[in-house]
Formats: sequence, C-alpha cells, structure tokens
Amino acid sequence: MRPLSRTLAALATAATATTGLAAVSVGTAPTASAAGCSNKIFLVDGYKSGESAASFGGPSMSNVASAPGWDREIFYYQNGIIPVIDPTTLNNTVAKAVPSLERKAVDYHNACPSAKIAFMGYSFGALVAGNVVESLANKNVIPHNQLNAVLYGDPRRAPQAKGIEGPAGGVLTMLPNLPTIDAPGPRNFRDVDVSEVCNQNDVICNAANPFTNALAVANEVQGYRSGDHGYRFNPFGADSHPGDHYIPQAPRINYGAPLPIPAPTPNALLKDNALWNSTVKAIGDVIDGAVAGQLLSRFGVPGANQLALPIDGLIAEAGVSN
Repeated sequence: MRPLSRTLAALATAATATTGLAAVSVGTAPTASAAGCSNKIFLVDGYKSGESAASFGGPSMSNVASAPGWDREIFYYQNGIIPVIDPTTLNNTVAKAVPSLERKAVDYHNACPSAKIAFMGYSFGALVAGNVVESLANKNVIPHNQLNAVLYGDPRRAPQAKGIEGPAGGVLTMLPNLPTIDAPGPRNFRDVDVSEVCNQNDVICNAANPFTNALAVANEVQGYRSGDHGYRFNPFGADSHPGDHYIPQAPRINYGAPLPIPAPTPNALLKDNALWNSTVKAIGDVIDGAVAGQLLSRFGVPGANQLALPIDGLIAEAGVSN
C-alpha cells in the first residue's frame, strides 16, 4: 500500500456519542425514510490502493470503524501520479475521480433524500473526497447539514500554526504547481462540517515552509517514511468532530522554530507567476500526452534550491531514476 504519498511525501522531501458525521448520536442515527435507505459514508483510499482499498482492509473494510445506521461503501478508482510508472497522472486522476464520486453522492441523495452522506478519505483519497465536499459546499444539490467528511493525511489541509515547526499544511498548499500536479492551496468548505486529522510528522498534511524551516520539512519527510502517515480510521468517534485534529509527535529529526523572516511559501511565491505556471503546464502536457519519462528526471522545472529535497524525494519514491 502506498498512500498519496510515497510519491507526494517526497514532494515535500487525524467521540463522543454525537458525531460530526451524523450530527446526532451514532446509536440513534436517523434512518432514511425511503425503503432500503440508510446513512451513507463513502470510503476513498490512497495512492496505489484506490482499486483495492488495501489501507481499509479491502472489501471487508476491517480497518475502518462502523456504526449503527451507517452503510459504508468503498469508492473504487484508478489513481496515479507519475505517468511513467502509473496508468495516469495526479491531475487526470482528480479530473475523473472527483466528478465520479460526486455523482455517486448526488444519486444516493436523490434515491434517499433524508439520508446523511459522509466521506472518509485517506491521503490521495482525502484529496479526492475533500475536493468533492468543496464542490458540493458550493452547490445546493444536497443540503449542507446532511453532508460531512473526515479526512486523514489530507494533502490540501489548510496551513495551521500548531507546533514548533511553525505554519504547516498539506503538501499541495506549500509547494507550487508541478508538471501534472496542480497545487491549488487549501479549500473552502463553507458551512459543511469537515474534520481534518493530521500527524505532526506527516509531510503529506503537515508540510512546513521549506524556505524558513528546512529541518522541519526533513523531519516530516522522515516521519512519512517511518510510518507517521499511518492512521486508525474511526470516522464515527472523536475524529468525526468538525475542525482540525493535530496529533503531536516526537520528532524523527531534531529541529527548531522557523527562521524569523517574512518568507512566503513556494506555493504563495509562484502561484501567480505566469512564466512558472506556463512552463509547468507545457511540461505536464507533454508528459500527459507522450508519457515522456526523461522529463521526470528533474521534472524539467527550474526552481529554488529549497525545492530540491521534495522533488528528489518524489522521483526516488516513485521509482524514477535520476
């Protein structure tokens, strides 16, 4: 099993009786009025496990807690990040999986209009599930008070200043756009209840600013490689409470506070840089169209030295030689 990942890790070389999912006591979760209906939670696994749900225990979902009144359903999807070794890219995966999962949710709501609908995503699956929730939060096709999500190791977790590492968030909120990997920053869930669960040493959801705290990033990458991207999946317990659940951890590599300088993140620095983004898109278009592996040796992207560690790690973890 390789969550979003070993590859994205590299990129930046986690109740009470009342649950956020049910908004009512789990034990007394309301039963949808239509015959055969129950509350529904869609489970979305990470990189390399989208088609097997291996992180969740496969079809048995033995690694995911259950609750009365809730039907768990795995959302199977093909995912990829590096086109040379994967069947698709991150951008293409998101472009296909997000509308497909959203359509499943809307169809279920149309069939069971009083049922609550929740999403649990892990790693790449958190990227997909979170994007679906953001999309639904901007529409009225499903009442927002019937929607919830629990995201583990989310690469678009909004930056938080909760530890000595300083402001840190999902890897796709810290790094800039890269070929075939868009980094749009954090989401806006509006009035939909969402729980973000993140380990301190998990670079996928808690990447520090590499410009001001490179040692913290090194610790987070090491944490990822040492198992700190692993979670216990209980979307019906304390994890279900809306908000940011930051889990402190002892460091794998000693580090301190960030440099006291007003340096932007790579994402903020390059987000609106037309030359950077046009170059990235041009390379990404070639990779998508021709699966040109040679371009991935260094992604063909000129950039700050501080980005070398995450990019090198991405290549190494993906199995693409330098």
